[in-house]
Amino acid sequence: MSTTRKIFYSLPPAWRFAARRLYYLPLDTWEMVTGQRDGLTPPRGMIYTGSGDFRRSGEQSVGLFKTLCGLQPQHRVLDIGSGWGGLALYLAQFAGVDVTGVTLSTEQHKVAQARARDAGLADRVRFHLRDYREEAGRYDRIVSVGMFEHVGAAHYRTFFRK
Repeated sequence: MSTTRKIFYSLPPAWRFAARRLYYLPLDTWEMVTGQRDGLTPPRGMIYTGSGDFRRSGEQSVGLFKTLCGLQPQHRVLDIGSGWGGLALYLAQFAGVDVTGVTLSTEQHKVAQARARDAGLADRVRFHLRDYREEAGRYDRIVSVGMFEHVGAAHYRTFFRK
């Protein structure tokens, strides 16, 4: 059994149910809820314009995120919990960085890979279907937007050591 599967099945039943519901939503459901397809909804704790325009709020949040991380074009970035790939694609396109995203969602992985290919960024953005603890690469920056709360307090030390 893969590490990802072991971790998933070690979660309490209620958490497994929630994870299945959240991370295995089809893209059309995500689009219906947010009104957009690119995964640039406002990250938690970042900018919300109050206008109800999720796309604009998302762009502002990601732009601020790029600045706060001090990204440089030569940087290699790991995106933990990369979702639909919106942050990774944005950072590759507008910050010129090389991004590796990891996710546990098969649906999000499939869509993110297709989006990178369709945007012509597959040489600088790649997505892997695996647990972040299985990632062995070396990175200049590690980002995790909207995933950390799913790690659980008991696993924070492991998260930050990895």
